[in-house]
This record gives sequence, structure tokens and C-alpha cells, in this order.
Amino acid sequence: MTQLSEIQRTGVPAVREEPRGPRGRRRLAAQVPWWFLLPAFVIYTIVVVIPDLQAMVYAFTNWDGLTDRFDFVGFDNFVKAFESPYALPSLINTLLLTLAVTVVQLIVGLLLALALNTQVKSRNVLRVVFFAPVVLTSVAVGYIWKYMYAPTGALNQILDFLGLGVLKHDWLGDPSVNLWAIAFMCVWQSAGFTMVIFLAGLQGVDAELIEAAHLDGAGAWTRFWYVVRPLLAPAILINAVLCVSGGLKIFDQIYITTQGGPAHTTSTLSTLTYTDGFVTGDYSFGVTLSVVLTLLVSVVTVVQFRLMSKKGA
Repeated sequence: MTQLSEIQRTGVPAVREEPRGPRGRRRLAAQVPWWFLLPAFVIYTIVVVIPDLQAMVYAFTNWDGLTDRFDFVGFDNFVKAFESPYALPSLINTLLLTLAVTVVQLIVGLLLALALNTQVKSRNVLRVVFFAPVVLTSVAVGYIWKYMYAPTGALNQILDFLGLGVLKHDWLGDPSVNLWAIAFMCVWQSAGFTMVIFLAGLQGVDAELIEAAHLDGAGAWTRFWYVVRPLLAPAILINAVLCVSGGLKIFDQIYITTQGGPAHTTSTLSTLTYTDGFVTGDYSFGVTLSVVLTLLVSVVTVVQFRLMSKKGA
């Protein structure tokens, strides 16, 4: 009746104001039908939460993964994990690989986004080209680059053709370069995804702000650092978190190309988890390593998210 009388009096329907303040937000949240999330939550619980909880239980046992008999052994598996001659090198490789992939992928993705956010005529085609590796499976990417990195593969042949034969390597067999070769492969596959997120962020940057800074005499770097970068903070945060969490869990590309070798020089926590759990048959120890990896990913992601949120990326 109130809205009807308002229309009769002014000829304009009354505009309902959004609730403000904590109480208003709570009332608005109470109106959201949260039960819509129930199907996804049930699937996530069955596929992710329950197996994770089971793994945490089995990490404290000597279960062989085949029978239903096991005994609780306390923290023996965790002690074994830290005493293993391959655990620490694998952890170092994991962190180095994650750092390399994160830094390079953020830089490459941002440069591609800045370049393709211009009025270049072929920008739509180039966006598709740079995003194309993202849709490939990690297994396919691993096999492609395994043949390219071979001693007689395409990469060394190209170097020969360019007269740069001195740069030829056994890219996956040389411990001095194999980890970085894998990092390059991962960046090649995922940089397009980072680019798309940055492009979405750049679409929200008001062109008038950049034009005003340009009229004030700000150079290209100054405009980017003081105008564009703060507005890209959400995109930077999302990309950084995804890069770090994805880098810590890289498995397919490593296992397809080197299986963690030679001599564990490319072994990471994820590959060590697989080989100990399913290849050597030490299932409880493999589960323990997976729990350690899960905790590492969770802690690093939460700390990174909090730090970058406080600093505004």
C-alpha cells in the first residue's frame, strides 16, 4: 500500500534502499537461499573432504593400502619423512619450482595483458593463440615438451639452425637446467590463464584516469605503477595465489618428462608422494607426504593471501 500510494502521489515507484550497516548486511545474508549450495557442498565433501580426513588418519598408521588391517604408529611416518634422504631435496625443488613459475608467470601474463589491451587489430587472434596452451591437458603438454627437450629434439635442432649449437643441452638430463626447463614448460602452458585474469582487471581501469595522468606529464612506467597497478590489486592477488598453489602441486609435467629424475634432481613432494605410495608400495609413507604437501599448500596460501591483502598487492 505504501508503494502504491507513492506511485499515485508522484507517478514514480519508490526505490527500495539496500540495507546498510552490519545489521542490514546480516538481514540481506539471511535472505540468501544457502541450500542452493548443498549439491556442490555434498560433492566436494565426498570427493575432497572425506578422502583428506581419511589420509590424515592413515598417515598415523602402517596401512599397506590393500588390506583392512593396520596399526597406529604415531608420528613414525612423519619422522621417517623428515629423515628421508630425498624429502629435503624434494621440498627444496618444490619451493624453487614454485618461486620460478610464480614470478615468471606473473610477469609474462601481465606483459601479455598490457600488450593485448591496446587497439592492436589482431588482438583477438593473439589472445586466442596465447590462451590455447591452457586448454591442453598437462599430460599432453608433458609429452610435447619431452620430445622438444630431447637431445635430438626440436629445441636443439633450432639452436643448431641458428648457429647457437654451443647452447645445446640434454635439457631433462642435465641437473643444472632440468628443473628450470620444467618451469619454462609450466609457464608456457599457464601464462595465458594469468593473462586472461589480468585482462579482466584492465577492463575495469577507467581510461580517463590514465589519460589524466598522461596529461599531467606522467610517463608510461609512472602511469602503470601509480594508476594501473593499484587498480589491478585484486587480479594480482588472485593470480599470485593460483600460481603459488598450482606450483606447489605440479605433478603431471614432471612425471611425464623425468619421473623426478635423474637421481631425484627434479623430484618434488608430489612426485615423491606418488613414487613412495604407488611404485614402491609404502602406502602409509606416501599418504604422510601428501598430508605434508597439503599442509604446506594451505599454510603458504593463507599467509600469502593475508600479506597481499594487507599490502593491497
